[in-house]
Amino acid sequence: MDNNNADKLTDVSSAKAATFSAEHFSIYVVAGSEEVDPEAETLTVKINYLYESGAIAEPSFTMVIEKTGDNYIVSKEIPVIKGYTPVIVGESAFEIKDGILTGTFTENTPQTVDIVYQANPTTYTVKHLFENLKNEYIEDKNKEETLEGKVGALTEAKEKTVEGFTAQTIEQKEIEDGGTTV
Repeated sequence: MDNNNADKLTDVSSAKAATFSAEHFSIYVVAGSEEVDPEAETLTVKINYLYESGAIAEPSFTMVIEKTGDNYIVSKEIPVIKGYTPVIVGESAFEIKDGILTGTFTENTPQTVDIVYQANPTTYTVKHLFENLKNEYIEDKNKEETLEGKVGALTEAKEKTVEGFTAQTIEQKEIEDGGTTV
């Protein structure tokens, strides 16, 4: 650290608020209301929340667990994302049951777990509209289709060939949980 800026920094370890200025700095925020005994044996667990594509579903969460008896017992409610099911991919000492991530460890080796949110299958409706002589669009219920896809994917609706009509290009939409209409 550049000693020229040392006089601009304030120790915030016990302060409720502090001001400082520096050209380059990092801020670390520790979330949570439970204090960990500095003398206790602890296990650090990092939880990553991802979609199947690898994109971040929720910000990562790091927790410090104190040893209880001979074990470190992890129990953490995980975020619910509508239309997705959280799973742990690959071998892991963790499991998810009823929206709770759990695991029991005897060693304090830091643990990282990736929770992958897999898109749920759902159905969506494709409605076919036909223009009449008054330039009104009329739905033909006999040509309506119910198709299957996964939440977050694009629909795969296709134009119908009907004599006397010219099919327009269908704009595909993202499939929502509970159904989508195209």
